[in-house]
Formats: sequence, structure tokens, C-alpha cells
Amino acid sequence: TSSDQLRLLDNDGSEIHLQARPICYWPDRSIKWVLLDFQTDTLGRSEQEYSLEYGTEVSRRNFDTPLVVMDNTDIIAVDTGRLKIVFDKSKFAPFAHISLDGEAYISDSRVVVNGSDGQDYLSTNAPPDSISVEDSGPLHCVIRIEGNHISTDGNSLLRSIFRVNAYSGLPFVRVEHTFVNDNSNTPFTDIDSMYIDIDIPNGSQQKLELIQTLSLIHISEPTRP
Repeated sequence: TSSDQLRLLDNDGSEIHLQARPICYWPDRSIKWVLLDFQTDTLGRSEQEYSLEYGTEVSRRNFDTPLVVMDNTDIIAVDTGRLKIVFDKSKFAPFAHISLDGEAYISDSRVVVNGSDGQDYLSTNAPPDSISVEDSGPLHCVIRIEGNHISTDGNSLLRSIFRVNAYSGLPFVRVEHTFVNDNSNTPFTDIDSMYIDIDIPNGSQQKLELIQTLSLIHISEPTRP
């Protein structure tokens, strides 16, 4: 059975738009574990049952999706149908620009590490070491960005890895941030603070609910106009 031979049904037997990705196989290359992505309107604290059909005679319906990912020499661009997200390959940042329903929403971003030496180390002082489309499907895509934080004199402090998750038709992103102590000379590295600095267009109201993060990181609040 391949991931194309999986189909998800709700209580009424109606097929639900599904994105399926195998993550582990048995020795005969049949699927052992599969990651399922789907969207539901189930209310909080309520229950909904789903049935997963599989087999050689099962085929999944092709649903229309607004999610589009473009990857070229200079940028990666993601369009969810509500959000347009641009990732600049020339500088290391969680994202370079986000618009919501055609309106500019976020104009830039950067990671800032305040070192115990009194210096500020910015991700945007250097290009990313790597940026790629880690996963892409009709419902969900993941952009992975990795790089260093660099001071004005060229020194480096810690590394960051971002996975930015975007979803078909939805007006938010989910940001997973991992920072790495790459100083092999000591098991601990002291810093004063570390946060993501986000720029918003002039005249915009505070709209930072767009960014949902799994990390304990600080997002600075803009000044209201």
C-alpha cells in the first residue's frame, strides 16, 4: 500500500481532503507509520470520529487547493490563499515578508542574540547556511532555514533552525525554532537574551497574533500608530 491508497472519511462517510506522508516502512517497503495532515472544524472539547481506509483498491480524491510553493534562485514564496510568505535566500531570517489577504502584514524579521560580551548578534548579518522546502503537499508545507547569528565584527554566537509551517487556506503560520550551542569549547554558553524581532509596515495596527510559535521566544510588540 502506498500513501496514495489512503482515504479519510468523517462520520457521515464523506471523504476529507488528506495529505499523507510515510515516515517509516517495514522491511518489505510497505508503510509502517504515516503522517496524516487534514483540516477540521471540530469545536474545542468535542469529539469527532474519522475512518482511515487503505488498500490496493482504495484511491484518494483530488481536491482543489490554493496552496502554492515557488522556489527559485533568490527566494522561496508560499501562497496559502490567505497568506503570501516570502523567504529571502540572501539573508538569514524566519521570513522576509508576509501579506494577509493582499495587505502587507509583516515587512521583515530577524533573530537577535544579546551576548554576555555586550554585543548583538543578528541572523540577518549573513545569508542562511541552508534554506529548503522540507515538505510540500496540497494542505501543508514546511520551509526549513538554518544559519548563524553574526555580530558587526564578524563573530558568531549560536545557531538557529527554523521550520515555518503554512497551511492551505489558513491565515496563520506555525514557527518551530531550535537554537543550537555550537561552541565546542564549553558545554554552556551564556547569553543575556534571544528573541525574534519583527517589523510591521508603517501605519499597521498590532497584528502579531499571526505568528503562533512553539518556542519560548520573545516577539517584540510594535508601537501603535
